[in-house]
Amino acid sequence: MDRKEILRALIRDRFGNSQATFATAIGRSAAQVNQWLQGVRKFGDASARRIEIKLGLGQGYFDGAVEEPVEPGADFVEVSRVQLAVEAGVTGFHVQQLDGNGDPIFFRRDYLEKKGWKAGSLCAIRVSGDSMEPALYPGDLVVINAALTDPVDGEVFAVNYEGQPVIKRLRRDAGAWWLDSDNPRHKPKLCDENALIIGRVVYKQSERI
Repeated sequence: MDRKEILRALIRDRFGNSQATFATAIGRSAAQVNQWLQGVRKFGDASARRIEIKLGLGQGYFDGAVEEPVEPGADFVEVSRVQLAVEAGVTGFHVQQLDGNGDPIFFRRDYLEKKGWKAGSLCAIRVSGDSMEPALYPGDLVVINAALTDPVDGEVFAVNYEGQPVIKRLRRDAGAWWLDSDNPRHKPKLCDENALIIGRVVYKQSERI
């Protein structure tokens, strides 16, 4: 069975064939569940992992590779998918939670502890534009660590540049910091008083191979 069939069987066998009851259990709308079943919206890896953890199904349930169930929140940490809201001249930023299409991603708790990352400092955003190709493509999902704001030569950061959130690679040259694009069609920008580092990009998910 494919994922949609497994999802349909799960709703039938465990939730009395009620999409509304199932949607409430996983914290999503009945409309979104129906869109998954109808193929209108892709039932992707992030959604599958979230449901597996929420319902204690075990990783791989929707891929036919069921493992021992895990207790939601015990072994995994949820990182929200957001939009960054910034303004020119403001030394800060805030996040906007995505509604409906904002499936979070999950990290193993011991992985975060090993890295020394705090869940409260992490958020995930979608990449837009081609300026960081081939390292990052439009639609890739990246995790930003807002606790890491010290510039590091060669590392990729999310930056508030003149009121726009951008993702760029920092470069140190002749005593100044520059915001570089990996795509040579985009010119470097000086990282000066018009730029505020939001956090370092520490992880990416991509369907590009």
